[in-house]
Amino acid sequence: SSPRVQSMFTRCVVQVHVKGPLYGVLLGMTRGEEDSTFADAVIGQLLDCLYAEVGVGGDAFKAESALRFLASLVGLGLLKGTDLVENVLMGLVELAEELLASTDDGVASARQPYSDFLVRLTLGALPFGGKALWDADLLR
Repeated sequence: SSPRVQSMFTRCVVQVHVKGPLYGVLLGMTRGEEDSTFADAVIGQLLDCLYAEVGVGGDAFKAESALRFLASLVGLGLLKGTDLVENVLMGLVELAEELLASTDDGVASARQPYSDFLVRLTLGALPFGGKALWDADLLR
């Protein structure tokens, strides 16, 4: 599969989030027993999109769509729950904690809304992978 198709698929996931379950099934169908390069490339692009959009000046809607789709991939077996929780979700919460801890009182109040956004983004993704994460004993 070409990088152009991967890029288009990623854009569809992020911009037309209401079709996320359909895109998840399509991505699962492309992941063969021996060749998972397309799915892996799309997951990598979604992670890149997420990290680019959670930055200052990023698009919160795109970040939210990417993270929710990534969470839904846990239930499809395309992404390990431990990878999602330990690497992505906890990374966002740790970023929020670091932002608040690294500032003095005057600047902390200015960074509080951004930290709140990161935590809300993380909590908002849990229902999309919640059942699989709960079954894997990652939310208890």
